[in-house]
Amino acid sequence: MRIPKGGLARMAYALPMAALSLALMGCVSMMMHVVLSPMSRYYMEHPFNTDHKPIYSILATKFAVNPATPANKDLVLAILAEEREKALSLLESGADPNTFLTDTYDKMHDRWTPLMLAAWSGDIQLVQALLDKGANVDAYADFFTVQFTALNLAAGSGRLDMVKLLLAKGADVNRERGGYSALHSAAYQGHQELAQLLFKAGADKDVVISALKADASRNASIVDPLPQNKEAVIRANRAIELIGNLK
Repeated sequence: MRIPKGGLARMAYALPMAALSLALMGCVSMMMHVVLSPMSRYYMEHPFNTDHKPIYSILATKFAVNPATPANKDLVLAILAEEREKALSLLESGADPNTFLTDTYDKMHDRWTPLMLAAWSGDIQLVQALLDKGANVDAYADFFTVQFTALNLAAGSGRLDMVKLLLAKGADVNRERGGYSALHSAAYQGHQELAQLLFKAGADKDVVISALKADASRNASIVDPLPQNKEAVIRANRAIELIGNLK
């Protein structure tokens, strides 16, 4: 897939669930022609995606793990395929719950952990097992301007019970980079009950509102905006209103 000159620039600030498209588009927006990987192409075509399934299907075709053992790679593959019993068996056999991905498409998911993958897919039983085996509840992965945690991913996909579990296990409600905290993810996707829960757990409203205002401003300022930019402005303003009403 080739993107014509100016196309990426116009999309540069349309945010998806975890802002991967934002980072990608901001990175390459000054290039005239860009040939995208399967992962980048998917995020560009679905900038507001919250469905883990197509992402996991692509991710399963290109990744390594660290520590690089067969058991660790099999654990990740089992989670990507949503094969819970196999994943649980691998954990019992000694697979590392804190292994992390490397060498993924465009490094977009480098340092993602089994806990992050299981939290996004909504498998509470597997998340509990990973935590029981010592998974770091606050493990994070940075990609340019954004940061991902299990809590952030669960919040963005509207998984209320998962968020409750992660908070009960001590997840940092205010871990963020550039304002993209779990509260940002929940509010941006319109999950009001989840946003209220995070706020009651101590989520900082001000840092998120500041980030959302910046998002809305950048998208609104783009000349000849794409539909994704217009949608991003709408979502950011709705999220600002939602957060402003939290009590």
